[in-house]
Amino acid sequence: MLELKYMDEPTRQHWVPKVYLRQFATADTANWDVPQINVYDTQTNKRFCTSIDNIAVKRHLYTIGVNESEKLYAVENVLSLIETKAKPYLAELAKGNNVQIIEGARWVLSIFLATLLVRNPRMHGLLHDYRDDLKKGTRFGRTSVTTKFGKKTYEWSKDEWKWFSELDGEGMHIIFSRSVLWSAKPIANVLLKMKWCLIGASTGEFVTADNPLSVYHPSKRSWGIATLGAHIHLAISPKYMLFIGTELPVAENKTYLMPAEGIDGFNSVN
Repeated sequence: MLELKYMDEPTRQHWVPKVYLRQFATADTANWDVPQINVYDTQTNKRFCTSIDNIAVKRHLYTIGVNESEKLYAVENVLSLIETKAKPYLAELAKGNNVQIIEGARWVLSIFLATLLVRNPRMHGLLHDYRDDLKKGTRFGRTSVTTKFGKKTYEWSKDEWKWFSELDGEGMHIIFSRSVLWSAKPIANVLLKMKWCLIGASTGEFVTADNPLSVYHPSKRSWGIATLGAHIHLAISPKYMLFIGTELPVAENKTYLMPAEGIDGFNSVN
């Protein structure tokens, strides 16, 4: 049996991939192996320039068995593979080149975007909130447990509920790590069926954030990413933004220029 060994353990794990961040490199470092980007910290109101190595990174964010002697880096390694596959397509989009006609490009980008949506630490916190909300809506029957989340009702066996409700911090961390990959394919399948276009900045620049993929719907009612009117946007570079929706105000698979007012509107959603 082959034993997989890591020569260099990937302990520092980015939730905003460096392959994406490098599209926002400063002009004088754009060709560096590890370029720098300009950053605005909304918490401290400070602006600074730093390496993409230092942005949106956390030790063992996806590592399974953090406190064990044998740590598993499978999730981080799969994410790295996805990033490698997406890299040339992101570079083309950053130049304003539409990649929809390239075979396989849209599927690779859909997987990349799906992981980008769920791989951040905020989702780790939401998972804990989800469990807490389920506990509030719990009803114990003779042989099963019923929970309610929003308008949906779920039924568990008592053993299943006991396991889930008693998970410790490490157990919740494992669920988060694995869910990054579990959820990628179904989300990507939804994105694949939606309409895509590129929007270019005629003046001004698009900005990105530590949760770069924005999902928006003008209504306050319950909705999902496939709901009519929902749209997803990702600043690919300072000059181009990927816009995806169930319905678009323009033809799909095209590139359009947007005035500064529109750019400011999109930037404010991040």
